[in-house]
Amino acid sequence: MREKLGMKENEVIDLRVVDGELRIVTLRETIRRVQERARKYVKPGTLVSEELSAERREAAKHE
Repeated sequence: MREKLGMKENEVIDLRVVDGELRIVTLRETIRRVQERARKYVKPGTLVSEELSAERREAAKHE
């Protein structure tokens, strides 16, 4: 099954029951899906990690 689904041996997978079906998703695929969803909220060329760090530095100034 892993070969047919393109999953490597010892790869982390997520098993869920959705609407009575067992769904198997790799961690890699879950990350890809989250990144795809997040794209609509992030301007092209923006590094979210840099924005988060800048926000944290600004918040630290006011603590």
